[in-house]
Amino acid sequence: MICRTLKKKSMVSKEPFSISVENLNRYLDLSPNQFNEVSEINSYFLELQKKSRKSTPDSQKKQVMQAVYDNLQSMKNVLSPKQYQRYLILLNVLNSNQLKASKKIDTRMYLANNMEI
Repeated sequence: MICRTLKKKSMVSKEPFSISVENLNRYLDLSPNQFNEVSEINSYFLELQKKSRKSTPDSQKKQVMQAVYDNLQSMKNVLSPKQYQRYLILLNVLNSNQLKASKKIDTRMYLANNMEI
């Protein structure tokens, strides 16, 4: 169910890693404190992705990579190890779906190489 929902969302959104906080809450089973922190982190992550779209392709790729890195570090500090692992899986699914829809941004290797951030 979550994969189907995310697939539709990723094809609609212009940001490669667009996840609603409600979906994150359901998928990661967040506590109330985590929900607030994850909501802030997710909003900032989406904002960085939107800003990157105004850049040149080379700059855009660097900005998205930095946004992903910052997001992973922030999420790791908020989520339990099990939740963080599920979050990484979720980002990889989103990335895979986005790559199928558009080959513009390829962060597969980055995500695969940095699952222990």
